[in-house]
Amino acid sequence: TGSRSVALLAGLVAVVHPVLVTWSLRIETEIATLLLVTAVFVLLRPRGWRSAAALGVVTGLAWWMKYQSSLLWGAILLQAILQKPVKRSLRLVGATALAFAVTIAPWLLRNLVVFGDPLYTDLRTDVISSYRDLGGLQHVWASVTPPPRPIPFLLSHVSEVAHHVYSSLHGYALHLPGELSGTLLLIPFVVLGL
Repeated sequence: TGSRSVALLAGLVAVVHPVLVTWSLRIETEIATLLLVTAVFVLLRPRGWRSAAALGVVTGLAWWMKYQSSLLWGAILLQAILQKPVKRSLRLVGATALAFAVTIAPWLLRNLVVFGDPLYTDLRTDVISSYRDLGGLQHVWASVTPPPRPIPFLLSHVSEVAHHVYSSLHGYALHLPGELSGTLLLIPFVVLGL
């Protein structure tokens, strides 16, 4: 909105939101992702080639943190379509895309060389294993050897996988109401359009 009071209110909500406070205490990628996604929205209206390239680099860094950040391309494309003149906006999107590609290329190459898959993610293993049989979570994360393929692992460790899935779902069921209640605090602001 460009309003200082809305920005201060959004900052206040972020500072007291239980989920954000909890995640800020952990050394994981979520907070860096939040920072980079915020930077993408700040840079969302590129005025020239440099700002378009900066948008691409920041979007690429957000993608390095979380593949889900590729969803930001929806906002980038929508902004380009809505901005006048559209032809110039789409050219700037090209500069953004080029900078994005250059930024993510080293990670794609690294994953291809190390894991044989440019879009490798350990989420495939997270879903089915607590990593006990693989030497523990920290060992797997620090290793350059890919974890076993999910389906063969699942078939050879049925009881461990069943226990892991049950424990995870049980944990989500216990924590979800608290996380949702923090999110419910935001509903009045969404309704008011803030």
